[in-house]
Amino acid sequence: MILFEDKCFISIGCSCINQFQLDFYFGIKKPTFAKKVTKFFSWITVFSKSKSAQKKAGLFDWIVASPTSTIQILEAIVSNNVYRLFTDKSNYSIEYGYLKNNAFENLYFWHEDGKEILENDSNFSVFQSKVTHLIDNMLNIANERRCFLLWSNVQPNLKHSLSFRPDSWESFILNEERYDKMTALTKIIFGEDSKCIFICRGEDVDLSSQKLDSIIIIELERSREFRGGADLYAPILNNLLLSSSG
Repeated sequence: MILFEDKCFISIGCSCINQFQLDFYFGIKKPTFAKKVTKFFSWITVFSKSKSAQKKAGLFDWIVASPTSTIQILEAIVSNNVYRLFTDKSNYSIEYGYLKNNAFENLYFWHEDGKEILENDSNFSVFQSKVTHLIDNMLNIANERRCFLLWSNVQPNLKHSLSFRPDSWESFILNEERYDKMTALTKIIFGEDSKCIFICRGEDVDLSSQKLDSIIIIELERSREFRGGADLYAPILNNLLLSSSG
């Protein structure tokens, strides 16, 4: 998550490309290919203000979560069950080498050592504290700033990374029901002035035409890359900041 002036940018799935792009844009993480960034004058304008940008760890920053998982998490927040579902050890298992929370569909902690966490009570206690802190951060922000919720399925290596589940990619497509539910739930949690931004590959969207103006299409070739170019989200974030200023 990034806090900037009176706004907050929060990833709500489905992978870590959102947080990488926020870090690049607000100058939290320096891209290795900065020359490509310098051609965006408006990006530099925002970058010059980056001293006021603050990063806070969020629940979705470094996990892989299908749209249904995101919806289930948001529903758990609304029903006040989210802490219980994330801190109950019986909900966790290791699937194909990844730590998975089985209370949700296709929710993986991609960067956690699941074996160490589940085989040692002390380690699981630390993990419990960590996820509790991440949830706290996200929910506390909801009461303080205007929130922009970023959902994306454009990460180039995501489909390949999920190939251990041949049936799973369909669950990462953005369709009508998933779009409607995520939009409605974020309004309940983060306020009526919050805004969902859906960043998708064209072939991974299944929506009626009247909703396409609410979706940003980015055509990225599938590859082993996971961050995307350093300026990938720059036009999107520029527009959000400009449209919400004043």
